[in-house]
Amino acid sequence: MGLTPAEFDDLTPAEFFAFADGYLKNAENEQEMAKMRIYSLACAIRTAIWGKRMPQYDQMFAKQKQKEQMTDEAMYQVCEALCRAYGGKIEDYNNGNC
Repeated sequence: MGLTPAEFDDLTPAEFFAFADGYLKNAENEQEMAKMRIYSLACAIRTAIWGKRMPQYDQMFAKQKQKEQMTDEAMYQVCEALCRAYGGKIEDYNNGNC
């Protein structure tokens, strides 16, 4: 991230997380710009060589959906299912033995 140890020591946790968030967003923007340059170059090459149309940018670089946060109840159900799958008993799980 480009921080020296002294700069890191001077940051509070909130400042560090804000800095890290900005760094991540900057990296994502750079990656998106690289994809756009690649797509533009591919369009030019494909059109010049084969005379075919390119698929739309959004189809080529579709964003992945964010995974939904798992609720406590859903996590508990997964744990119960794993406990049963590996031969444990639910009462054992409730006592922390599964």
